[in-house]
Amino acid sequence: MALLGLGQVQKTSQVQTQKLSQRQIQFMNMLGMSSFDLRGEILKEIEENPALELVSDNYSDGTSVLRKKNDYKDPVRTGTVSAAGVQAAQDFQSMMESSPAPEETLQEHLLRQLNLTDVSDLKKKLCEKLIQNLDSNGHHIFAPDIFLDPANQLHTHEMLLECERLVQSFDPAGVCVKDVQESLFVQAKLMDNVPDLVLFILNGHLEFIVPPVAEKSRRKILEYIEYKNTLSFGENEEFIPEKKNVTPGNIESAIKLIQSLDPYPARGFGVSDSMYIRPDVYVRHEHGSFDHDDFEKGFVNDGEDFYFQIIPANDTIPAIRLAPDFKNAASAVKDKSQKDFLTSQIKAASAFIDSIDFRNQSIISACSRLVKIQADFFKNGPGHIVPLTQRQFAEEAGVHESTVSRIADSKFINCDWGTFPVKYFFSSAIKKQVTIESVARSDISTEVSSDTVRKEIEKILEEYNSQEKRLSDQKIADLLSQKGYKIARRTVAKYRSQLNIGSSYTR
Repeated sequence: MALLGLGQVQKTSQVQTQKLSQRQIQFMNMLGMSSFDLRGEILKEIEENPALELVSDNYSDGTSVLRKKNDYKDPVRTGTVSAAGVQAAQDFQSMMESSPAPEETLQEHLLRQLNLTDVSDLKKKLCEKLIQNLDSNGHHIFAPDIFLDPANQLHTHEMLLECERLVQSFDPAGVCVKDVQESLFVQAKLMDNVPDLVLFILNGHLEFIVPPVAEKSRRKILEYIEYKNTLSFGENEEFIPEKKNVTPGNIESAIKLIQSLDPYPARGFGVSDSMYIRPDVYVRHEHGSFDHDDFEKGFVNDGEDFYFQIIPANDTIPAIRLAPDFKNAASAVKDKSQKDFLTSQIKAASAFIDSIDFRNQSIISACSRLVKIQADFFKNGPGHIVPLTQRQFAEEAGVHESTVSRIADSKFINCDWGTFPVKYFFSSAIKKQVTIESVARSDISTEVSSDTVRKEIEKILEEYNSQEKRLSDQKIADLLSQKGYKIARRTVAKYRSQLNIGSSYTR
């Protein structure tokens, strides 16, 4: 047997590796963050990098924003009293008196007004639910329709609208709404003698004054009125102004009035410790059409007369920029070590801002593609999800599956049907047997999403709800089998649990 010896052997091998740059790592980390996590990351970076400057922060406490705007560096002054000093003191005192106590939340402020209102107990309870459903900006977290009890005949859509209008009439005006545009519309409606032109623009036509040039806006509005007049049928629209009132002067006055309204009337109140779900994008079904889809800008065609607009929700994300003073100092300094430090901070700040912009653009593009695929859901609501896996979506979008996973993680989409996690729109396929009646009877297999099956389970439980003996999971599986859905009892139990429906023992 030969002895085994130790020795060095030199050989050549070819290995291909890929290394991510620091900038790529930063972007991938941001892509997986929720809006609140990104907000914290931005505020942390502002503290660490002097080249970054905070421009605005809609989610900050209202009193702190007011104090920053007034910029009172030294409230204690000595010397001769001047007229300017007296005026400054009065302005500061007025600001402090008009600012709400920072510990008072919007919910507390609205509930106190509700308790002073003469309203029935049924409406009061519904108003309380609406108020508790508001985020820090006064917008709905979930679609208000979910608070209607189908078993209660008094719970009608008209009563829900009455309760919404009641809360909207409270101080501050413009809360209990779905978005900024509706907030401005509510504020305008509560004012006296507001022209129809203002209400028309705010009632879903804010894009007509973008840019705010009177002559351009006039042409857009007149074209829209002409289009509405050509329709022989359709839903009548409120507040359409007469053509003679659509003048450049009236449009300029309307723009000034709209600019005087507060897009975030609830920002002056304290923030509750509760963590709310905040949508990352809004999906709106608008009238109009485009020649082609533009996923980068968030436009998705839906036939000849409608389109989807995907809008980023950046109200929780602070707006930042490169500090002008810091850039000027970097160009003026002579010392090499100081110049290198300033330059490195500017480069890091620029890369950070670019990563945020790239993240937002990636989310808008991905959500636009998702809306295109799941257009049936966004038009008709739950129960109309088509089967879609993250791998299929990644192939469609031309990105890696891990990128899709990061986009879907902790992100939410708000639409006409409520607020849903992005992961909700990725659904596994379940086979359904469909019988075709023809000369020869035959069965074919088609695929439906798990969302469709969950909707079927809801229908079955509603249909058999009046029975004394509750349906077991196995019985539900048997009934689904009769409809062509071949799923196991444990799968029924999983879907029932996802619907927050108890077992047969607890129902």
